[in-house]
Amino acid sequence: MHKWIGRHPDDRRYILNNGYDWSYFTVEDAPYFVRHLVHAPEAAQRTAPVLSLSDETEEQLVAERTFVAPDGALYTQIKREAPDGPYWAKFTRHAQTELAPYLTEVSGSPALAFGGRVVTVGSRDVFE
Repeated sequence: MHKWIGRHPDDRRYILNNGYDWSYFTVEDAPYFVRHLVHAPEAAQRTAPVLSLSDETEEQLVAERTFVAPDGALYTQIKREAPDGPYWAKFTRHAQTELAPYLTEVSGSPALAFGGRVVTVGSRDVFE
C-alpha cells in the first residue's frame, strides 16, 4: 500500500489512492520506511548511499535532510521533487545499521561522511 500514498490536493492530508478510489488515512509517525541501502559498503565515502524505500523506489540519501529523533530513530526527507512531496521516511533498524560505513563523529555529534563531505546529523523532536 506504500505505493498508494499521496496527499489530497486541497488540504494536503495523507490519502491512499489506487487510481480508481481514494481514502484519507492518519500517519502517526512517518509514511515511508527506508528498508535498506542498495549498494555495497565498500562504496562508502565515495557516493551518497542509495536508499531502498517501502514503496519499492530508490533515491540517494541527502545528509542535510536527515535527523535523529529523541528515541534514537533515524529519519530522512524523501520525494522532495514529487508533486505532493516532500515526505519523511523512518529508517528500519536494519537500514540504520547499514549506515555504519558512512558514520563518523564531529564534536561529539553523529555525522555522515561521503562524497568528500561530512555532514552533522541533527536532532529534532518533530517533523517540519
